[in-house]
Amino acid sequence: MNSLAIQVEQFGPLENVNFKLAPLMVFTGLSSTGKSYANYLVYYFLSKICNGEYKDFFDKGVDFSLQTQVVTFRLDDYLLRLEDEVQDFMRRFLGDDTIICKAKFISRLRNRECAIEIRKNDIVDDELATPAAPPKATYTMLVNGHVRNERATEYLVETFAVIYVRNYLLGYLLYRSLIYPPGRGSFVGENFSLKKEVASSMDMYNAYFRDYDYGLRNYAASIKSDLPTKLLEKTSGGDLMTVDGKQFLQLDENHRIALSASASSVKDMSPWLFFLKNHPSEYCAFCLEEPEAHQHPSVTVQIADVISTLLQRGNIFHVTTHSDYLIQRINQLIKLGYVRSNSPSLFEEICRKQNMDLSCFIDASDVSAYYFSKGKNGKTVVKTMNVDEKGIPMTSFFEVVRDLNEREREIDEIIYRMNK
Repeated sequence: MNSLAIQVEQFGPLENVNFKLAPLMVFTGLSSTGKSYANYLVYYFLSKICNGEYKDFFDKGVDFSLQTQVVTFRLDDYLLRLEDEVQDFMRRFLGDDTIICKAKFISRLRNRECAIEIRKNDIVDDELATPAAPPKATYTMLVNGHVRNERATEYLVETFAVIYVRNYLLGYLLYRSLIYPPGRGSFVGENFSLKKEVASSMDMYNAYFRDYDYGLRNYAASIKSDLPTKLLEKTSGGDLMTVDGKQFLQLDENHRIALSASASSVKDMSPWLFFLKNHPSEYCAFCLEEPEAHQHPSVTVQIADVISTLLQRGNIFHVTTHSDYLIQRINQLIKLGYVRSNSPSLFEEICRKQNMDLSCFIDASDVSAYYFSKGKNGKTVVKTMNVDEKGIPMTSFFEVVRDLNEREREIDEIIYRMNK
């Protein structure tokens, strides 16, 4: 991702820590140590870039009456604006007017200057006209001397610069950034307008409601995706659908239940599943908070498989988790990625034996992982975990397992002595 990093000076329990952005970011460790805060900073950065909220930054110097003009801007100015606004965003996002958030967004491209030349075409485009609007003027756009769009409208001129910076900074073609926060399952089953009436003061959930509502709209009826089906087969054996504005879990041809009355495992997954079902061709950044919540381990394994498949399609994930099942499966997929890169035939062989899709693998270079703990002074310590062909180190999980096994051995000895 073009050597992007977030440098956190202060944010909640986080002080003077750095996070390298990657297609898959994993935040794990003890509770109340700042994992979610780190995740939200990544969401802030990606959402501002992907959701195109800074069009005014680029079009403020555009005069559409001119025949030819050049608009120049620096990526430094764009990133500085992100830094200036991060605290106000987080205060609204978290519903806390007192929280301090100071962060910098680091990129090796930071000092680059971009020049967009806009040439007004001599002939208007009749094809863009509507019964209510006359034919529109179009523009040819050149970035650093190279033609990027030959028929841009005024709206596209504004949008194109945002798209260019997004792709230039990230190296990814992303449509939007989506968030699935804690407790999301409690709000499913109603439409956006109703949920907005009972929304908390946190913008986090307003953003979630917006994303959920968008995910319910089926813009791609002709494009099918089997990813939601795979997960639903693990959770309920049914299908998700919307009937007369209400969401249901269809168990079979004659039986369905309201999604709001379904199991927590289904409700927690449903916003993401609806999106995958209705928008299978969109490239997105997904902010997932504990995707394993309320899930059987077999479902958690399937979640990791779906994440890996979507990574290969050009999506991005940043995830908080406490699940050893999720990380263990991610590690297996990283090992499979290593096998694939060194012996495609052996990779295909193991996929056949384990009945796995050939897109189920992860490149270690696409992963950054961080472990959060408490230091002796009570402050959060963030350890960057080295991810290689063996996967993400799981030392802390193994320590808990060893401790449990030792406790069980001592208890079993007591029972043995009692019975003897």
